[in-house]
Amino acid sequence: MSQKTNELYLLVTVSNNEISNARGKAIKTSYKNDPAMYQKFKASTANGELDKELEKSRK
Repeated sequence: MSQKTNELYLLVTVSNNEISNARGKAIKTSYKNDPAMYQKFKASTANGELDKELEKSRK
């Protein structure tokens, strides 16, 4: 017979889109508190998107 541990286990599922959206909102919120860091973030995001498009066009 097992002892009671008063522990509760939960299985939670979250879609990848929800995680991505939440992460994006958190990043934007934190960077908006520092305008220079937010601009750097936006620039790096734009560069990443440009790189993806260039890779697509090369294929």
